[in-house]
Amino acid sequence: MESLKPLLMTKPPASHPRRHEKGGILATENHPELRLLEDVRQSPSEPKIIAAIREDESLGLEVTEARLREKSPEECQHLLAKFLELGRVSVFSKGIEQVIEGLESTQIETRRWSLETIQALAMSQDQTLIPHGTLQLLLSKASRCLISEPDSNLQTIAVETVALLLGSVAALGDLMGTQSHLAWIIRDAGEAGPELQQRILSSTNLGLAPLRLFFHEGHSVLESRLLPFFRMAGPDSIRGLVRNLEGEENHHRRNRILELLKALAPLSLEPVQESLEAEAWFLVRNALNLLGELGEPDSHEAIRRFLEHPDLRIRRAAVRAFWKTGGLRSEQDLLGLLPKNEAEIQREILVGLGQIRAVSAVDAISQLSLQAEEPFRINCLEALGKIGQPQAIPILAKCLQEQGRFFKTRESTRVREAAAVALMAIGTPEAKEVLARAVQAAPRNEAQVNLRKILERPSWD
Repeated sequence: MESLKPLLMTKPPASHPRRHEKGGILATENHPELRLLEDVRQSPSEPKIIAAIREDESLGLEVTEARLREKSPEECQHLLAKFLELGRVSVFSKGIEQVIEGLESTQIETRRWSLETIQALAMSQDQTLIPHGTLQLLLSKASRCLISEPDSNLQTIAVETVALLLGSVAALGDLMGTQSHLAWIIRDAGEAGPELQQRILSSTNLGLAPLRLFFHEGHSVLESRLLPFFRMAGPDSIRGLVRNLEGEENHHRRNRILELLKALAPLSLEPVQESLEAEAWFLVRNALNLLGELGEPDSHEAIRRFLEHPDLRIRRAAVRAFWKTGGLRSEQDLLGLLPKNEAEIQREILVGLGQIRAVSAVDAISQLSLQAEEPFRINCLEALGKIGQPQAIPILAKCLQEQGRFFKTRESTRVREAAAVALMAIGTPEAKEVLARAVQAAPRNEAQVNLRKILERPSWD
């Protein structure tokens, strides 16, 4: 029902938990968005809505006959969403009241059903499914249940439910509401307050609604909603974000979470570094990759101990993170690692030495460029070009030489072209002259044409 969506997306007011709300009754005078829905339902200008209501009157029996608890949380979510879609606000309200009443039941399974039903509602892909006033009411009631819940397993479910609802309130832009609600939990929970707050803030559920908003809306909500919320929530909430990143398989969404963590630096640095202590290799690798992307110099030393890790996958990530966070400070360490590593790690080291323009590495790389297998030699030549030092010109000139007119070229076409690109990256008159002489002396064939194109390319990075 496209016409109903604007009515459900009204800007939430600054609010605080209703500590003295009686019985959880959803009165329309307290929730104006529900009154608006009733008005739409009664309006003769919406014949399609009215027709749909008449066709689906039987749906309301699931609620009016108090049979909602016979259904699974997912089925309840579907039904309640349908009631709102059809404008059946009174039925929706009765359904929500049954969910709330279940939170106060003496039966553990009934309380579990209520909490899981609230989670199902909040997890809906439709951000407007729960009207804001209803969302605040559910948050208030779930928080009371959390504070009073004696069963430890059910308390964990209550923590996750409250975290999910708090994140939903934050995604709607009600930062004041989230702040006041957290303060209320700490105050009313007494000695358990700080621990409950920590568990709520570090839950991965806290970030679900804000992240979903970020995935959909992009940068328009980054500064206005997400960054203020996570900065307010502090390092515990960022620990949850790191775990969200670890569990996200979608590449686009992973990049979004990474972007958020970068924007939260340096606040995000400590939570990411803590992931280095994980037992699973892929969690350590992910943490190293993330530290490299954050590029914070303060994390440089924390990475050093992984440079000789026995797991090649971790070692490769550590090398990359080391030069990204240390810059030229990492030059000597990388040079020391170069001769005692596998080719795969050596290639990663060469990339790093090139990116940081490690001048003292030119001689070592030059020697390797004459001795190694062809793919690795090309990596060496690329690194020399990135470093951009004229002292590499003699070695690059050797890689362009031919043995003579009647003998085949000493170097392969790929090696000669890599050397030519490196000379042009150095870009001094001497480097260009070396390449120009090589082009002039080369046989007139496709290889010469390619070298000439490199020489005549208009611009170089």
